[in-house]
Amino acid sequence: MAEHFTLNRCRKEGKLHGLAAGKYLVEYNDTTHLDDNQWIRLAEIDVRSTAVPAGEEDTEQFYTIRKDISGLPKEEIKNDKSGKNADDSSKRNTRALEDALSLSLARAGILSPDITEELFAELVALGTEDGIVVVPDTNALHNGALHWLLKILHRPPIWILPLAASLTTVQQRDAMVKALVGKHNLSNLSKAVRSRGLVNGALGLLIRNRGRSQVVELDHSLLRYQKTASTSGADPDHSDVLEDRLIIEGIHSVLRTMRTRSTRRVITSDVNMARVLEAEGIDTLFVPSISMGATAVECVRYDALARAFIGAPLCATIWELVHTFGSIRLMKGKAEVANLNCFWPSKSPAHWSSETLLCTFDDEATKSKRRGTREQEPLDSTADADRNGRKSNSSEPTDRGPGDRGETALPAESPARMPRNASIDSVRPVAVLPRASLPQALKLLGLVKRLQRATPAQAADASLGTTADTVRRAFDLLRRTDLLEEHAASFSATADADLVDRALKEEDLDAVSLIFQRFEPYAAFLGLLQSLGEMRRAEVFPALQRRFGLIGSEEATRLPRFHSLLGQAWTDGDTIRDGSRRLTDRDATEAFHRAYAATSIDGLSKVIELLPHLCRAQRISPWAAKKQVERFIREGLLPEYRFEPSAGGKPVTRDETISGQLGDIVVKPVVIDRLHIGDRPVFTIGGPSR
Repeated sequence: MAEHFTLNRCRKEGKLHGLAAGKYLVEYNDTTHLDDNQWIRLAEIDVRSTAVPAGEEDTEQFYTIRKDISGLPKEEIKNDKSGKNADDSSKRNTRALEDALSLSLARAGILSPDITEELFAELVALGTEDGIVVVPDTNALHNGALHWLLKILHRPPIWILPLAASLTTVQQRDAMVKALVGKHNLSNLSKAVRSRGLVNGALGLLIRNRGRSQVVELDHSLLRYQKTASTSGADPDHSDVLEDRLIIEGIHSVLRTMRTRSTRRVITSDVNMARVLEAEGIDTLFVPSISMGATAVECVRYDALARAFIGAPLCATIWELVHTFGSIRLMKGKAEVANLNCFWPSKSPAHWSSETLLCTFDDEATKSKRRGTREQEPLDSTADADRNGRKSNSSEPTDRGPGDRGETALPAESPARMPRNASIDSVRPVAVLPRASLPQALKLLGLVKRLQRATPAQAADASLGTTADTVRRAFDLLRRTDLLEEHAASFSATADADLVDRALKEEDLDAVSLIFQRFEPYAAFLGLLQSLGEMRRAEVFPALQRRFGLIGSEEATRLPRFHSLLGQAWTDGDTIRDGSRRLTDRDATEAFHRAYAATSIDGLSKVIELLPHLCRAQRISPWAAKKQVERFIREGLLPEYRFEPSAGGKPVTRDETISGQLGDIVVKPVVIDRLHIGDRPVFTIGGPSR
């Protein structure tokens, strides 16, 4: 039965996630130019069995998509005196579908433009700015150029200022498409798919970024350039000079009245527009049009500008295609796996804002593997311990010393502390690294505390978007930390859960860390950092592997994050530093004096230099150091220094810490370039000259 789905609901419920490996056909229907039951093939999707990590708790299926347009009927052209024939019309329609498919994948994040070295260098420079104001032309709003820039320029804040003229064009196109619905005339194909992509692509982008976009009104004197019922953009071979002039004059007006020091750029993929803007002295970012070749495109890629992997889950790609082509169905052979429709009677503005679709899914096709689930793995095994020549919780020292191969070894460990609710089954895996994130585990602890008792399946049902497998991993961590007790197949919170809840509310992360030291891997890694002071990231996995035997790289990467989230460690480039030391007020005051003397120039010290210096020298985390220094300022314990509030740019962060309460965990970044006194930040500290 057809239901209304948002993209988030589709992902959380695992729709289009557990597809069997194999090839699927993507077909579309649009009643502006096709009959009701006429479906045209657009592309072929090859779903692989490989899983791509998507955050700490989830995975997405890997897939490729290849252009495969076929089944398009020939247009009947009668008494045409212009010399057009059916073959020309077919080529034009095929090109329109290819362009619409390419732009859809660009907006989804799968395709990126081919850029020059000059543009690459300019984008690298823009990535270091404190803020960027972009004024996109009409095409840049929907052709994927602005979507791509927002993905790669993730460091500086970006404000989007589209012109009202662009939205007027969007309105005109929307009205035109609505008038074509149900006409079943193949000559409408190009206008329909190009206009639908413009309308839904542009409005979808602005709605998703409503917090950082503002439509710019035009001076009424510029309306002489406005042309009603414009057809520009329906075909790239046609243009509207008056509309281009209106955009350019509007850009001049915006830049003249804008009072900001932020870098400003006009975004366009129109060569002529870029040339005219440059000739008129306007800084322009020309992003080439994005197109899809004949070869298959992978769903994820590494982007050198973003310094990260960029891609799109299968459901996000399908969602973008539906908003471009109207209706999409996914076929496996002759079986329909999914049918998604962008239009239905009485669709409301709220449905459009949330990008809701009318969907029918074949649950039998995806029930084999729901979102985030994987086959159950043993937490530990005697064989693994035997391969390493000893039990994983043995107190015997390792055979290799810290000097072997230049790697660091964890110290020999005393016999593991057995949880008070231990059983034979719970003793064996006591040395396994965490297979759940700390925020997720604490949220589930709050859920169990509220329910009083729950099985993993019940907790998964009560926690939207969480699978039973995720819950089992989190429960295992909480049980080994004495925060959960097991009763047959169900679990309940221990009294120590109240201590964690109270500590979180009071932002006492040291108290939470003390409780988590019952979790043997957490205590072992904390002891290692305290003994060494620092570790390079590359040293963590081999050290943990020598200590605990066979482990996964994902778990080894997750463990140090526990310590930074609890304010006991912090990252300094490629180094993880100990931050667990706590100073008395007298020692902290003397340490602040020394840090200021080491970093000040002409009686001024930058917080972004003083704070890391203080943390490195004293082995204290930025979270703890800021908390103590800000208290000193409020209590007047540093009278010889001046802390004057000022305005600044985007905060510089290193790590994150947790706060809130059980069941409602908040992960907050630790800002290291400023102190907070009242509502305004302090970036520089004045004091005695050296």
